[in-house]
Amino acid sequence: MGLHYASWISTCSGLEDEKIYVDALSWLTGDSESVKLEKSTSYSGGNIHLINATLSNKNQATRSISRLGKDVLFALMNELESRIDDDNCLHLRLDLISLLSGEIKLAKPKQNSTVKGRLKLEVYPGNTAFEVAESIITNALEDVLPQ
Repeated sequence: MGLHYASWISTCSGLEDEKIYVDALSWLTGDSESVKLEKSTSYSGGNIHLINATLSNKNQATRSISRLGKDVLFALMNELESRIDDDNCLHLRLDLISLLSGEIKLAKPKQNSTVKGRLKLEVYPGNTAFEVAESIITNALEDVLPQ
């Protein structure tokens, strides 16, 4: 049991240094090759950058969850039921400013500056999405907590 994929997305204006966003998502995923930068134009005509990181390798995606750290993992464990959708995806948003500063914190509701995470759970008959998510987070906690 693990993840089919892990996907992270963020945006920044054309006035910001998109490299720090790319670096932050590279660190979060542990794979700079997974990060893609797309330059676009907003509705009002200003430049905007979409930064997307997708880990499609199941083992790599599952291992990357431990990068969230114990505080975020414990918080996710306590909120699992409200974060899993009908498509067996675990959703979370990270505080962008904290991530750019090298910290990982869950975003507060209605917070503007976030990195959206979508983790597709590998759920097979006989398991529930909740059980799979719980197992993944428990294993990730074992990786980050001292023995």
